[in-house]
Amino acid sequence: MKICAITMVYRDYWALAQWVRHHSALVGLENLYIVAHGKDEKIDQIAQGANVITVPRDTLEGFDLVRGRLLNGLQASLSQVFEWVIRTDADELIVYDPERYSCLSDILTGHENAAVFALGCDLYQLESGYELAFAGHYSKAFAVTDDTRLFLHGVRVRKGLVAKYPYQMPPGLYLLHLKYADLSQTAISNQHRENIANQDGHGLPGVAWKDTKKETEKVYNQLLTKESTDFRNAESVAYDKLGSNPIRDAEKRAVRCRRLQFDYKTQPPVWFPNLES
Repeated sequence: MKICAITMVYRDYWALAQWVRHHSALVGLENLYIVAHGKDEKIDQIAQGANVITVPRDTLEGFDLVRGRLLNGLQASLSQVFEWVIRTDADELIVYDPERYSCLSDILTGHENAAVFALGCDLYQLESGYELAFAGHYSKAFAVTDDTRLFLHGVRVRKGLVAKYPYQMPPGLYLLHLKYADLSQTAISNQHRENIANQDGHGLPGVAWKDTKKETEKVYNQLLTKESTDFRNAESVAYDKLGSNPIRDAEKRAVRCRRLQFDYKTQPPVWFPNLES
């Protein structure tokens, strides 16, 4: 099965290095496509052997809208030569349970002509190690077979298809979010986000980027309130709520996962990816 993966990045070097290392093992280094938001030799070095596409960074107005259109266009083009196109942010890794699947193709086979969603989870670094929490916000559509557009963490389809579009979230498939997986790197990326969000202009990233220290404290305080449980129980609770019955928004022509949070945290299983410093 021919599969490629795409992402877009600006200065998020640590996360990009994890993304390249992890996804090259899944689909092959030559099948990675990285959109660099502005010329950056360090990105070229990290992505050596992959395909780097550089786009101008002369304005950030309408950032999310422009970014979405750009990546949807690239995704649609690549779907002409690949059976599946994976798309995530640079700080997101697609992970599968090796007790359920032997490779990514095992999961995607049988899901023709539709998007596939993954159960989202946040990885947190603490002094004692790592903790994991499942989250609806990061349970995203991440792979498509055609020119279906990713939108609002789900897909955008014709209005007449919203009610019947197949919602597919295979069990044992995860989208691992790394924003808080290395706090030294979180501080670096947070500074970049604040610099962007506090510029003058329309359509810049939202409130969470304007005061990232406050946002990080809020996230960790929420983590402290969660009850510890084993991985399988935490996964089962999340999948029971998110694995079916998505939001079907006819007005926005969107099908997406419900943005639920859960009262449990857990230890990541031993087969989750090891991160490099």
